[in-house]
Amino acid sequence: MKTIVNIVSAQTLPNYLFVKEMYEQGDKLFWIVTEKMQAAMQFLEKSLPNIDNEKILLNKDIGDNLNKIKGVLKQSFERKNMDATTSFCVNLTGGTKILSLSVYEYFKENYKQIEFYYLSIDKANTIINVETQKEHPIKHRINIDEYFILYGVRKKETVEQTVPYLSLENAKFMYSLLEKGIYQSEEIKTLRQGKYKDKLKTIFIKDLKDENIKEFLFQNNFPIKETEGKISKYDIKYIVGEWLEDLIYYITLEKEKPDHIYKGIHIYKEGQKQSDQEIDVIYTKDNVLYIRECKTGFEKESMFNEIVYKAAAIKTLFGLTMKSSIYCCRENLSDKKEKKERINEEAKMNETLSKMGITYFGKKDIDNELNKLN
Repeated sequence: MKTIVNIVSAQTLPNYLFVKEMYEQGDKLFWIVTEKMQAAMQFLEKSLPNIDNEKILLNKDIGDNLNKIKGVLKQSFERKNMDATTSFCVNLTGGTKILSLSVYEYFKENYKQIEFYYLSIDKANTIINVETQKEHPIKHRINIDEYFILYGVRKKETVEQTVPYLSLENAKFMYSLLEKGIYQSEEIKTLRQGKYKDKLKTIFIKDLKDENIKEFLFQNNFPIKETEGKISKYDIKYIVGEWLEDLIYYITLEKEKPDHIYKGIHIYKEGQKQSDQEIDVIYTKDNVLYIRECKTGFEKESMFNEIVYKAAAIKTLFGLTMKSSIYCCRENLSDKKEKKERINEEAKMNETLSKMGITYFGKKDIDNELNKLN
């Protein structure tokens, strides 16, 4: 039997993974919690509901006073009858530098059987022994729902699917229509702008003007159709761009072999349900969360800023290891006609993405991935 000690951090993932890997039935678990980290503590308790634990609360008046922190720890552990023979596993990953140092010094000065660990951001799947530098691989693989609980994020319950609407072949066909200019057609613009929204009960494939769309719809059996030959709202969403989400989902599934994956979900921060965000493709692999935004193109210049702002906003909801990317069916970020002006605009956009920690993938990248699938 051992005693596990965790310093609670706003980045709750290292805390959670440490417990999932190190805890065994019969062990004791202690959390060192500052007043600022009490909300994060609630997320951890929800994530680990069947593990008994105790909290050591550090009031804000203690601040970063090393001796005061050590005094609270001494008082708390002595009250629990901990002596020099107690075996400890201490995770130093969370908290401020002073708090981590205080915890290290306290246990070093008072106990003999101690192992100190930390989880590196660069090695999300490894626990490292501070003194021996021996690496301990983490066996647990977190899924998306676990990740959400850890950061106080909820998935909005809707009737929408979290899996592709149609097959990979359907998505590839829609992608092939790009070169025919289908997405610049008046038909697509009308569908995208929702001008058919109030007439959904009367729109039939035969009434559409674009022969490419008509041919596609006639040849494919869409899963949601109340009447034969009628376009549903789900069909319209797919035609105007959701097919790209499906395509990137399939590419991700094949290339990355994720531990868990969703598409087309809405999320919101606890207590802020009115400000939900839609995520096109989201997945976990080796305890890292990945988010992919999908756009057929940026119809207007402001759309680039909007999608980057959205990706950055979602990034703030999760931990430091989260990785974000944008997939767009255009060769370049900028479509300026003047070459010099376009190059300058492109450089600015790339700089913005780099600062935000967002990776951009264009049409050539998508083509390359599809060729690998083929």
